[in-house]
Amino acid sequence: MKRGSEALAPEANASGLDMERLREDFPILKRKVWGKPLVYLDNAATTQKPRAVIEAVRRYYTTSNANVHRGVYDLSERATREYEGARARAARFLNAGDDSEIVFVRGTTEAIRGLGTLASPRTFGHGGVGSSYCWADPDSGVSFAYLTNSRVSDPWHSARLDVISNAVHSAIPAGR
Repeated sequence: MKRGSEALAPEANASGLDMERLREDFPILKRKVWGKPLVYLDNAATTQKPRAVIEAVRRYYTTSNANVHRGVYDLSERATREYEGARARAARFLNAGDDSEIVFVRGTTEAIRGLGTLASPRTFGHGGVGSSYCWADPDSGVSFAYLTNSRVSDPWHSARLDVISNAVHSAIPAGR
């Protein structure tokens, strides 16, 4: 039996993805680490960007950078059109019912905190400890837990999260 990436190659190719072509879209993946192609797995913290995103960001900052939704001058209106165009494209891609369903945030933590603020007042709100959150909506029975991926073990953090999680889940009526 082969070990490492050689063992994964047949399964990865079964998906129909051309992994070499996909890697070519990400300039940073051309780097070598200890003589091997870079493999980046820390996507929860920072994602690597494909060439198309790098180019779009460069184009925006060199042609359209201005306050979105806040100005009545040409550059601001152009930035707003581009921003709303991106929202419309994301809505189509995600099959959203309306463009307004798409909300842009800076990252995962901000998105999760935002989910807690959108929930009903009866929701047992996020009990954030570090980057861990738990909340539930007793009306719908929907609960959400996000645990940190921190490499640092923190016994207090884990104990606190267990208390929060148990309180959230016990608030959901049986049979939901």
